[in-house]
Amino acid sequence: MSGRQVRARTKRTIITCNNISSAVISGLEFETSIAMGQGFSVAANADWMDTENKDTCNKLEGKPDISAYLKLGYNNIRHDLHANLRASYFGNRFYTAGDESGYSLVNAYVSKGITEKMGIFAGIDKIFDESDSEPVFFYC
Repeated sequence: MSGRQVRARTKRTIITCNNISSAVISGLEFETSIAMGQGFSVAANADWMDTENKDTCNKLEGKPDISAYLKLGYNNIRHDLHANLRASYFGNRFYTAGDESGYSLVNAYVSKGITEKMGIFAGIDKIFDESDSEPVFFYC
């Protein structure tokens, strides 16, 4: 799919998508995790993608060339408590209207089991995001 972004007067982004007839995506991905004891773990992932719209010979729109995350997790099985803090990076993205530079996000999540089939959870997305694209997002 290729897309086109349009900025409206309300500062909302409207994206229209069109199918493309042929595309190629190749890349490399790395992922690892380490259990640190006491319920803590660290996980990391990084990938590099080379994309091409065969119709235009341009990169695929909106696909980052590099993306990565680092996650600190906590699991307490005895109390059915789970939490994580994730820092993510999304690299440069090509758009016909102009390239966009990479950006980073930090998200947090916690969940607690109440019964075998029921639990509660809460999270905060984009904790340190200072852009005006979208507000910090809280959910439960």
